[in-house]
Formats: sequence, C-alpha cells, structure tokens
Amino acid sequence: MEEYLRMSRDRPRSHILRWVINSGPDDQILNIFHILGLPLITVVAAVGRTMLTTSIVTGYLVVVAAYITCKSYRSCAAHC
Repeated sequence: MEEYLRMSRDRPRSHILRWVINSGPDDQILNIFHILGLPLITVVAAVGRTMLTTSIVTGYLVVVAAYITCKSYRSCAAHC
C-alpha cells in the first residue's frame, strides 16, 4: 500500500476518523450491537416487513446511532 494512503491508528487525519477508530472494535457494546443486528435482519427476512419489524429496526438504528454519537462526543471532548 502506498505510504500516503496508510493511516496510523494513533494519528488519524480527521476528527471523524478519530471518532470512528475510538468507537471501533475494542468497544464491547458496539460489538454487541453488531451481533444483535444479524438476528434482527434474519427476523425481518423471515417475518416480512410489518409495522412491528419496521419499528424494531428503527429503534435499533436510533439506539446504535445515539450510542456512537455519544461515544464519539465523549472521545472528542477528552482528546480535543
């Protein structure tokens, strides 16, 4: 890989990338969200798209987005 494309985990080039890296694979809660997403997709595929499954998926996505945003904000506040 070209040197200019390589990115160090210690020094990402932007604040957004720093947030993503800090909220990444070392985060057990985020890993749980990833694991819960697979059965959720399976349930929606098996049952079909109903008001209930749409509500569950929407809730899941809102909680995941809120967690990542909160985690990113805390990480940025600690490092910025």
